[in-house]
Amino acid sequence: MWFPLKEHEIANTDYITIIVSKPKYPGIRITTNGNQLVSLYAEARFRQHIKRAATEEIEHMEHLVDVLLRVTQQYIVYRRYNDPDHQAYIPDFGAYIIYDAGNGKQIPMKMSRQMVLFNV
Repeated sequence: MWFPLKEHEIANTDYITIIVSKPKYPGIRITTNGNQLVSLYAEARFRQHIKRAATEEIEHMEHLVDVLLRVTQQYIVYRRYNDPDHQAYIPDFGAYIIYDAGNGKQIPMKMSRQMVLFNV
């Protein structure tokens, strides 16, 4: 039996924009394109795993893309991300991502270990 594949509904764009309408986060727009990755910020269960980070904090953190390049699913299965001596070690709130808040403003956000593992 033949099942036709549905085309991408928004073929002219390669990104998604999410407007957060909660009173705690007014007007934050999360955009992903190119090197930026978007995390599922819309669901409440993910909000506890992402927090604002100060500029001084991100100097000692690693960008999410760099973490994703060195961590494999095999390392996760064998829980190498918990071993501080292993290359796949992911410290809790040790990775960050930059959110586009509109008007050229970018906000650094730190991510929990669970959120990083979710992205792997």
